[in-house]
Amino acid sequence: MLDHHPELSWVQEFEYSVDMMSPEGAPPDLTEYHQWLGIHRIFRASGFSIDPSLSYIDLVRSFLEQRLRASGKRKVGATVHRHFDRLLKV
Repeated sequence: MLDHHPELSWVQEFEYSVDMMSPEGAPPDLTEYHQWLGIHRIFRASGFSIDPSLSYIDLVRSFLEQRLRASGKRKVGATVHRHFDRLLKV
């Protein structure tokens, strides 16, 4: 519904941005994270590309930037249903 707003692009089911972080909020090993994303059904459906040169935080941000560029809208947001506390580290 939010994606239908003329200025707002929305990423659904963005849990793959926080699921692999430790409970304390430490980023995952990048090699493992890239492999995990490669088999993650929802991530694969997103069409986002993985830039292996980016840090974890920059990579997650790049997913939002990719969505923003593809939409041509001014702002981007995402839905996360769990591990909200980890978002503060991103």
